[in-house]
Parts: sequence; structure tokens; C-alpha cells
Amino acid sequence: MLFEKITLIDENFDVKENMFVATEKDKIAYISQLPPQKDYGQKICGKNKLLTNGWFNCHTHLPMTLLRGYAENLKLQDWLNTKVFPFEAKMNEEDVYYAALLGIAEMFRFGTVSATEMYFHPLSILEAAKKAGIKLNLCTGTTEFGDGGLKDNKNFNEELDLHERCSKMGNDKIKADFSLHSEYITTEKIVKELGEYLKGKNERVHVHVSETKKETDECIARHGLTPTAYLEKCGIMNAKVNAAHSVWLTDEDLSIYKANGVTAVHNPMSNLKLGSGFARIEKMLEMGINVALGTDGVASNNNFNLFEDLRFAAIMHNPLNENYSVINPKTLVKMGTLNGAYSQDRCDCGCIKEGNKADFAIYDLNEVSMKPCHNLLNSFVYSMPGGAVLMTVVDGEIVYGNGKFTTIDIDDVIRKTEQSRKRILSEI
Repeated sequence: MLFEKITLIDENFDVKENMFVATEKDKIAYISQLPPQKDYGQKICGKNKLLTNGWFNCHTHLPMTLLRGYAENLKLQDWLNTKVFPFEAKMNEEDVYYAALLGIAEMFRFGTVSATEMYFHPLSILEAAKKAGIKLNLCTGTTEFGDGGLKDNKNFNEELDLHERCSKMGNDKIKADFSLHSEYITTEKIVKELGEYLKGKNERVHVHVSETKKETDECIARHGLTPTAYLEKCGIMNAKVNAAHSVWLTDEDLSIYKANGVTAVHNPMSNLKLGSGFARIEKMLEMGINVALGTDGVASNNNFNLFEDLRFAAIMHNPLNENYSVINPKTLVKMGTLNGAYSQDRCDCGCIKEGNKADFAIYDLNEVSMKPCHNLLNSFVYSMPGGAVLMTVVDGEIVYGNGKFTTIDIDDVIRKTEQSRKRILSEI
């Protein structure tokens, strides 16, 4: 494909106009203000269109699309124990498969090309991701309530199986991660054994960390340590950690993040909805901690439109910060793209650059909410609606365009998820 005279946000997150961008197979092959001499096939007029790297949604629970609007106006622990866990207990592999496809379709609709996913029935999610063509870092969210060891833990063994399956796929589009759901639904024995297992392996770990004050206070009461310090003591911080939420962090916790290269995944919409608090994003950025963005699941958001999280991340911290310039539009776009790619170990992704993977979204600059436009990057962050996405491309493949999903039968997916919803409610 060749996009002609299109506006783009380049690898330095600067706006460039009247550019030619070509893809070849799964790569960005050409970027210039001059037309290429080579024929790249289909030509697409870029007039009044914006090309940006697709979003990286770094904390998701895709099958929770089935719970959209089901559990409202509750604090996290009540939300989990009285509504979410009983509903999830009735979800089977087919429910998870179709609910994951619905979530992936929604992300494509809003320009997301990759996600970091934690949920049960991971093989169903793996199959959904393969069918849809999304990039995915996948884990189960390891839990342990008894005295069992790591080698007998169901979630851990599922993740070992995932690693083997992904390694046999012959590409790194879908990656298997390790995980801990959180400190509060695992045992110290399991956490330490996972830390020992990961030693020297250079693996990624996805974990909820200090999402709420209650979680943090109870961890201190149990272990005499914050969740971050506890995870470091148990050896988890030696891995490449994707720390979802990261709200109630102390100065010592932030130093641990910095020293260990932890990615803090900011989930502003979920944090606000569940009353979890305000993450110290300004401080993290000033310290050079990698900060990515995530929606969380749609039961606590209620959608996979990362634009909303981008916008809320831009404004929600202003009452708490004296310096509004730290969380600026360029930094926010980077958080939603390159920082996320880094957290997923995708070194050839995350920005529009020759040789990088062809993962991008095309936006309509004729949207009325973008007019007039004094500064395109500012308007992109503060004004662009998610619905302005015209096309989403993953590894050079158009997965959404002209209002249609090319890899997902959306009507069938909606029908199947509605059947699942009704059945589960009848069984609770």
C-alpha cells in the first residue's frame, strides 16, 4: 500500500504533512516527502487524513466484554467479590473465545493494534487473537489460595503451555507472558517460587500492583512491606514487569520501579470509576520510569477506546500537579504507543519509522471536533474522537476499514456473546 500526501506523526512524535508512506508485507518500507520510484501497489489518497502508530493497550481483560455495564457503582473489592467473580465462574471456553473477539473488534475500531492481556481460558483467547490478527502479550493471571506449589499451579502450567505454543507459531505476533494476578490472591510461597523460576530468564511478568489503598495497607499488615517491596523481596522485580495500575506507590516503590526497569501501566478511566486513586504519573515521568496506558477490562471502564484514557491521563492529574507541562500531548501519545511496545518487548514497533512493523491507524481530519485546528498534536489528544478512525492496520494487514472488520464476523460475534450473557445470568 502507498499513502499519498498524508499527514503523519513521525518517530519523534512530530507532525509531518504531505508525506508518502508505503508498506511492504508486514513492514513500513518507505517514508518521504517525495513519491517513491518503486511500485507499492494500492494507492490511497491521504488528503485530510492522519496516519499514526496504532495504540498499545497494555492492561486488558478482553473477555470481560460480557460484563459491560453489569457491575456498577462499587468499590474494587465489592465489585470483584459480589459481582465479577460469581459471573466469571460461569464462563466457559466458548464464552471467552467470542467475548475476546468482541473486545478485539472494539479495539480495532478505535485504532489499537496490540494488547497485554490477562485472563483465564488462555487457549480460547489465543485462538481469538490468531483469527483476528491482533498483536497480543497473553497470560492467565496466576492465583493461589491454598498451600500448593508453583509446579502444581494450574495457571502457571497453562502459561508454560502458552510459551510452548507461541514458540511453535514461527513469529512473535502473539507472545506468552508469565503473571501474578496480585499479591492479595496469591501466597508468598507461590510468589517466591515464581521469582526463583524467573531468575536469569529475561521473561515478562504481568501483575496488578497497588491498585487501591486497601490492597496496599493490607499487604503492609501481612508482610510489613508495600506490594512493590514485597514483589522485589520475592524476586519478581528481576523480571520485565508490567505493573498494572501502580496507584499507591511510595517514593521507595518508585525507586524500585526505576532500578528494575518496571513499566507502570496507567489505567485512568478504571482508576476513576472504581475510586482507586490517582497514580503519581508526573513523578514517574520525571524519574524516567516507563509509563504505558491501558483501559483495563470493560467491566471497569466501560470500553476499549484508549482515546478516553489518553484524554483523562492528560487532564485528571492537573489538580494534583504544579507543572502541567510534564504530561503533555507528545508524551501522552508516546505512552500509548512506543512505551507500550517497549513493555511488550517489541523493539520494531511503536512508532512510524522505516523498517518498523506496519502497525498504524488512519484518522479523518475532517471531523468537526477537530475544526479549527491550531496545533494538530494538541487537537489529536484533546479533541479527536475515537470514532474518527478510518482504518486500522496490523503487520501490514487491514483489520478494520470502511466501517467493516475484515478478519472478524462481527454479527456472529455479537449474536454469540448475547447468547452467553443470557445463559450466564440464568445460572447465577
